[in-house]
Amino acid sequence: MANLRSQMKKESQFNRKVELNTKLKKLKGENAKITEQGRLDV
Repeated sequence: MANLRSQMKKESQFNRKVELNTKLKKLKGENAKITEQGRLDV
């Protein structure tokens, strides 16, 4: 995720930034699900 954030900051094209931001949000959502599952399993 840090890599995507870094790419987004360096990117100058708006459409590419939107694409990277969408990927970042998807990864954050998946990460939250995994984290929540881990809490439920314990």
